[in-house]
Amino acid sequence: HKKLQDLDLSFNGISGFIVSEIRLLTNLSYFFLDSNHINGSIPLEIGNMKSLIELNLGNNKIVGQIPSTLAYRSLLNSLFLSHNYLTRTVPSGIRDLSFLIYVNLSYNNLTGNIRLFLINKAQFNLSYNFLEGRILESQIFSKIMHSNDFFGNKDLCGDIKGFTHCPPTSQTMLQVKILVPLTIFFAILLIGKTQPETRSAKNGDMFSIWNYDGKITYEEIIKVIEDFDIRYCIGTGGYGSVYKAQFPSGKVVALKKTSSLRG
Repeated sequence: HKKLQDLDLSFNGISGFIVSEIRLLTNLSYFFLDSNHINGSIPLEIGNMKSLIELNLGNNKIVGQIPSTLAYRSLLNSLFLSHNYLTRTVPSGIRDLSFLIYVNLSYNNLTGNIRLFLINKAQFNLSYNFLEGRILESQIFSKIMHSNDFFGNKDLCGDIKGFTHCPPTSQTMLQVKILVPLTIFFAILLIGKTQPETRSAKNGDMFSIWNYDGKITYEEIIKVIEDFDIRYCIGTGGYGSVYKAQFPSGKVVALKKTSSLRG
């Protein structure tokens, strides 16, 4: 049995659990036990199978966590553990295996943050688990990872079709807190420049200046219209008169003189 290299027991209705003696199959390269009724957990001793290239234990009733000893198998390139009841996080060492090409861990009860799987050289199918975190489109749509590899994880979010939008992060909220006051400040500044400036003269008359840019002084305007000479009056109403002041630069300013009411 030590020379056994391929063992395919899939689709046989086998029940029971994987025994620790599996470690004795040190030359086994391909082990298929998928689509049976295997229960219990994956023994740590599976890490002693130093020649293991492909392991398929999918579609069973296996519980517990993925053994960290699988990370010792540097030759492993394919791992199928989908449709089981595996829990907790994926051992970090598995993600770093040099020859790993494809890992299918879909339809389990795995937890953890998705960002740990967005930098893999291998393709990970992690759909229908309980992973959480934010997915960026730039990370997902590549030759390795695809959006359907993450479907079915209700706590995943991102601006990608099929996922809910992520709530604002603390950094985003800080940016909003800074941006809103600045926006209000500049809005007030802009309104102040476009609204007429109102001034009061010594005799109680009120003056409103339209098209005022803040660069022309009140005294300059009065000088141009020669102290409210009638020649510069362009309109008169019940609330006062409007005067037109045109400067040599071509700038035109309208000045409304409103007489105060006296008892």
